[in-house]
Amino acid sequence: MEHTSNKTSGGSMKNRHSATLIRMQEFFRAVQEQLEQEWTSFHTFNSCPVFFNITNFHLFNAAYGIEKGDACLQHIAMLLQQHFPKKLVTHLGADHFAVLADTADVEISIR
Repeated sequence: MEHTSNKTSGGSMKNRHSATLIRMQEFFRAVQEQLEQEWTSFHTFNSCPVFFNITNFHLFNAAYGIEKGDACLQHIAMLLQQHFPKKLVTHLGADHFAVLADTADVEISIR
């Protein structure tokens, strides 16, 4: 289940996802479907959800403003997509992101 979506909603990064991020509800539905499929087929998990929290990001917004904060979050989303190509990536809100990654590739991808 490797794909991205081009669905977006309007507003700042707090309210929208970049063009290649999927919406949060779609992400969690896809995670559930993928893990159920893996367990049914193999009785093991080859995928795992990885959650990212950008610690103290509010300090960046305070120093540089919301507009630059949104640009920074968009850059972080782009970096996640580069490190996890063709994987599900979503902006959960605020300074939180999630990726549905291959278990074997997680450590390599986040280095």
